[in-house]
Amino acid sequence: EKDLNTPDEIYKQLHTMQIRALESLDEKLGELIKQLPSNREILVIICGDHGESFGEEFEGRKRWGHIIPAPKVMQVQFIRGIIK
Repeated sequence: EKDLNTPDEIYKQLHTMQIRALESLDEKLGELIKQLPSNREILVIICGDHGESFGEEFEGRKRWGHIIPAPKVMQVQFIRGIIK
């Protein structure tokens, strides 16, 4: 397997893009939650289907994405809560 030696700056840019996408999603979720009825409790569940690697080392190489089963990829986010 060829090591692409991707520069750290590219990983930083890709990570920043991911953060911006999540901030946009967070804003849209806030708008959605504001539209939910306020006269009763509502259970909200948010979960992912996989994690993401952002240049972390796995098996001696920096990894990006979610194809390789590195620990960060195998961690799935799960949030639950009651909105009153």
